[in-house]
Amino acid sequence: MQSPSRAAYDASIAVLSYLDNTKELGITFDDNKLLLEVYTDALWLLSPKPFAGHVIRYCGATISYSARELKIIPQSTAEAETAAYANAAKDLRFVLNVLHFLEGKYETPVKIMCDNSATVSTIMKPGVTGRTKHYTNWLWFGRKQFLDKVSVPVWVLTNNQTAEAMTKALGKDKFIAFRNAMLNI
Repeated sequence: MQSPSRAAYDASIAVLSYLDNTKELGITFDDNKLLLEVYTDALWLLSPKPFAGHVIRYCGATISYSARELKIIPQSTAEAETAAYANAAKDLRFVLNVLHFLEGKYETPVKIMCDNSATVSTIMKPGVTGRTKHYTNWLWFGRKQFLDKVSVPVWVLTNNQTAEAMTKALGKDKFIAFRNAMLNI
């Protein structure tokens, strides 16, 4: 907004056009899917600070999401994905508190879908290694959620990673598939 460019203007017009063309879409909840699930992803290596994103779905529809630049400079994909996992676990904790307050039905541990097997392994296995000692805060938060049976990390194929829509520019077909998954349509 401080120094607009033609590219920024064109991008904002594209966003407004998309919103106008999809205004009939809405979030649909399915009482038969009383499942709480989380998808988390990170984009690393394309910029000094990676993007992390997550999607939290309840009854098949997205109830919380985030897409933001991480405030750290990770040394590996596993570190970036672990930071993204910890952000998702923090948001999940909030969602669980709200659902508990509203007497919503859910089961723990909640599956947090991650497409990085190193992150899943690091969260589930005790012990910090020389490769992980520099990001122990995220690691221990995610591990504590796992040990307390609040959540469990699950490896998922990248093609099934709904949170990719939060971290990457996707092709139209993939974007629409992930959008429809988030809206439960």
